Amino acid sequence: MKTIILYYSKHHGNTRKIAQAAYAAIDADILDISSPKAAKEDLSGYDRIGIASGIYGGSFHPEMINYIKTHMRRKKQVFLMYTCTFDLPHYTRRILRVLEGTDARVIGKFCCRGLNTFGPFGFFGGVAKGHPDVHDLERAADFVRKLK
Repeated sequence: MKTIILYYSKHHGNTRKIAQAAYAAIDADILDISSPKAAKEDLSGYDRIGIASGIYGGSFHPEMINYIKTHMRRKKQVFLMYTCTFDLPHYTRRILRVLEGTDARVIGKFCCRGLNTFGPFGFFGGVAKGHPDVHDLERAADFVRKLK
């Protein structure tokens, strides 16, 4: 099964770290959607697509949402990976709604804490310092190895 992991990681590289841990654990390709190469990427040759983002304003980053809207083909297996301060159920709602329109089958979700220095958190040096840590990266690798 041919797999690609798409990621968007803006501030501290939290999401890049978990995407790279997952990529290294399985035979997959990896793509930073903010790179110039990403605009030309054809996802039709992939059976399984990992979508990794930090949580920005309670949702996957808008650039990731837009990328999925314009590049995602129908009926793919998809897994979600995200970093956040605290995991809340509504964080995946918007991306899941977009994926419904592609008839994607979500086969798993992975979340771990990530350093957050946005807004008032910055005054205190941030929250979730040191995350993702080695344990989080091992969990990300285990997550993708166990996907069916």
